[in-house]
Amino acid sequence: MLSFDQLAVFLTSIKEDIIKHVHDSGVSIRAEFTQKFESLDKKIELMDKKIESLNSKIGSTFEVCSRQEIRIRHGHRYADCFFSKDLFGLVRIALPKCPAPFEQKELYQDITFIQQRRVNAIGKFIYADKKLKENTMKIAQEEITRIDNLPTKRKSDLELLKLCESVKYEILDWERYEGQKRGASSNLEYLSHRPELSIFLLSTAVLTKEFRAERNIFEMFKRNLEIDVRGRAEVLDGVILIEMGEIKSTTANGEISHAVEQLAIRLSFVAWVVSAVLQHYDCVDKYSLMLTGRVFIPIWKVSSKPDPNKLLERKPGLPSQPAITWSFQLEEL
Repeated sequence: MLSFDQLAVFLTSIKEDIIKHVHDSGVSIRAEFTQKFESLDKKIELMDKKIESLNSKIGSTFEVCSRQEIRIRHGHRYADCFFSKDLFGLVRIALPKCPAPFEQKELYQDITFIQQRRVNAIGKFIYADKKLKENTMKIAQEEITRIDNLPTKRKSDLELLKLCESVKYEILDWERYEGQKRGASSNLEYLSHRPELSIFLLSTAVLTKEFRAERNIFEMFKRNLEIDVRGRAEVLDGVILIEMGEIKSTTANGEISHAVEQLAIRLSFVAWVVSAVLQHYDCVDKYSLMLTGRVFIPIWKVSSKPDPNKLLERKPGLPSQPAITWSFQLEEL
């Protein structure tokens, strides 16, 4: 016969055993569920990677098919990509290869000679606009000073710092070359053959304060001009038509708005080039400039078509002459 104290001890030990068993069971159940959730997270992560890879492949496939369709609709060269980092590239995309009507009086009608004359025209325009170099240097130096004074620097800050230091170096190197007094023609040759320098300088005219305010590395200065669909340039009676495009495999998350803005920036670069050439031939008031940006999108992605002309929230800088009109169009493929 157990005494009351012995019975109390016995019941307490049973209680502790039950509590321990329940606790161990709970730990085991929690561990089992944790393991299952971890396994599920890994499967979801793997699925996300597969979806991302699939979207990339779909995008690449759509781009290849799109270029073929664009070639059929608009011509073979229209659909090509285009890349430039100097003045020679800019004149190739801004004006047709053959001499324009205002160039017919040139002594030589050779394509190479005409291209060189156009490049020299832009170079003279850049030299004539003293504020262009001053403002470019000022913007670069202000950003360098701002980033240097930051207590902590993010990766994006360091990338922007590197870009602005490149701009500063290019301008200082240009000034050192000018200081050697080799003559105007030699200075023009340096400017035309120096990669990135002319693009940096024209960026100051194209990318307004509205763009630079966000301090996005791609909207502070441009190193080069990359165009998804090169389009075409055509000189008619009193008007110069320039088209270029962007291929988008999706219309989600403001992709169309982004495409329109990027096209506007690239068209603005071209507008400055055309303006400089027309000024060189003293006929800037005899021509108008019509700029067209096409956004090519998959037809199955279109539920409703927004007006791309209403999607341009930030407008890049344009020359005061010639008279310029521009429009943006969605084209389903």
